[in-house]
Amino acid sequence: MVGIVVVSHSAALARAAVGLATQMAGDQVRVEIAAGLDEDTLGTDAAAVAEAVTRADDPAGVLVLVDLGSAVLSADMACEFLDPEVAQRVHISPAPLVEGLVAAVVTAGSGAGLQTVAAEAAAALDAKKHQLTAGLGQDLDGSSPDGPVPAVSVPGGPGPAAGVGAAAGERADTMEIVVPNAAGLHARPAAEFVRLAGSFDAELTVRNQSKATGPAIGSSLSQVAGLQARQGDRLVLAACGPQAAELLTAVRRFAESNFGDEPEAGTAPGRWADTGPVHGPLAPFAVEGPAVPDLPAHDLDSALAHARAQLEQLRDEAQAAGRQTAAQMLDAQLTLLHDPALLDPVRRAVADGQPELTAWSQQVAALHATFEAMADPFMRARGQDVTSIGRRVGVLLRGRSLADPASAAGVLLMDELDAPTAAALDPSRVLAVLTRHGGVHGHGVMLAAERGLPVVADVAERFDALPPGTTIRVDARRQHASEVVQQDD
Repeated sequence: MVGIVVVSHSAALARAAVGLATQMAGDQVRVEIAAGLDEDTLGTDAAAVAEAVTRADDPAGVLVLVDLGSAVLSADMACEFLDPEVAQRVHISPAPLVEGLVAAVVTAGSGAGLQTVAAEAAAALDAKKHQLTAGLGQDLDGSSPDGPVPAVSVPGGPGPAAGVGAAAGERADTMEIVVPNAAGLHARPAAEFVRLAGSFDAELTVRNQSKATGPAIGSSLSQVAGLQARQGDRLVLAACGPQAAELLTAVRRFAESNFGDEPEAGTAPGRWADTGPVHGPLAPFAVEGPAVPDLPAHDLDSALAHARAQLEQLRDEAQAAGRQTAAQMLDAQLTLLHDPALLDPVRRAVADGQPELTAWSQQVAALHATFEAMADPFMRARGQDVTSIGRRVGVLLRGRSLADPASAAGVLLMDELDAPTAAALDPSRVLAVLTRHGGVHGHGVMLAAERGLPVVADVAERFDALPPGTTIRVDARRQHASEVVQQDD
């Protein structure tokens, strides 16, 4: 199996990139790091690169991914230090570091040869280009081929005007609304917005006039969320089709209902203001579970159907227990699993001969990158919903399942806490959760807080070296966790 080496000026950057890739694509591929002159000093070292290549070496070859200019020079020089037999099967890739690494790990994990792995890594930027240009109706210079949407406000309802989304010669009804709720079009109201758009015989596009984002397709959760619409922003909607006027009227009423949020709802719960420190045994939480019987590997439709069924079951259980917030968060993930902006590029890539897992992972990475680029920390955190469904479907594409959170106990240590995991945890068994990264604005952390589960985020690798069962003290209110050292009598 092809080995992979990540060469970066920053050790932290390299670890984060490898963490993202293995979280999304699995850890069956050997990935070595040669990054930084030491833990804190930026730079690259040819000797360290040579050592990393030696560790990653495999008869199938080694792919080296680099970040900036001198990293390329260090990788080139490293090949001179290697045994000639090893050096001849090393390929230094021009691929973008993060997207290329994800594609390389996925492709190498399928057993592909070095040439194929290198080609998939080099093409990894294509999905992002599509997402940021054709996917949003924009040319490379950021302009829209459809021209600007007129900011027409019609009191009491929509009015006729030419707008985005209209076919040639077709008139579109337009309307302007002001985002009413404190949290804006975050995942739950965005998901309801998308369902509303899909329930009428009309096509809807939306622009955020206040932030100059869009146009977004009304049926795409990722694009609607990508508008970064917050309280007070002015949105211009254009609808065309037999029920265009009815659709805009329904959207106006939805806005008048505060987008379904409680009037005083904000972007974050009270967290753990009344929660004291807890102590418990450290329990690393594995992502992957056992194989799924009768689930064909590398079958996108089967994996999507299975993922939807899993989330529907979790949502229905949450609704039956009266946990409406959890049900709404899980419903938002279900909406993403029907998002044409996510699925259509994947299906096109598969039709062009790309492996299902590669196409899926690349498009998930590209979509996640659009959220990561947002200025609002709460909207950036919505990218966790993308990686959550990406991880779920990716594991299923390998014929396996995610680990069952319901049986977990103690102080859990995991990469990040997503909403489905938080919804399935048993508060009578789980004392607290430590996440290596992901921050405190994600839906999983919000849901855990609502359920009374303390979470300390962004602990990085501080607890990875501790053996399972080590007693950990967790103070979520202060976002602090530490090992409890037993004193001898």
